[in-house]
Amino acid sequence: MEKFRIKQLLKERHITFQQLADQLGVHRVSLSSSLANNPTLGRLEDISKVLGVPVPELFVKGLENNIKGYLEYNGQIFKVNTIDDVQIFLDMVNIAKN
Repeated sequence: MEKFRIKQLLKERHITFQQLADQLGVHRVSLSSSLANNPTLGRLEDISKVLGVPVPELFVKGLENNIKGYLEYNGQIFKVNTIDDVQIFLDMVNIAKN
């Protein structure tokens, strides 16, 4: 089962996967491999900027409760269990950057 809506978002925006990879400055195969495995938060943020959506919108609806993991920022580790946790983390990072 796909965990990302990236293909759908690309189609809606009339952007090819190759064009996305080009805009990110990575090889298409490398991007595909990253998404199939465990993409970094930075990679997801970059994709969300190109597609013009918040990071949580990249995920397939209904998988919000299947997100489990840890994120690190400035030496601090944060546990995430939901898409809302990811959004809170992103908000915190954006506040810290400004």
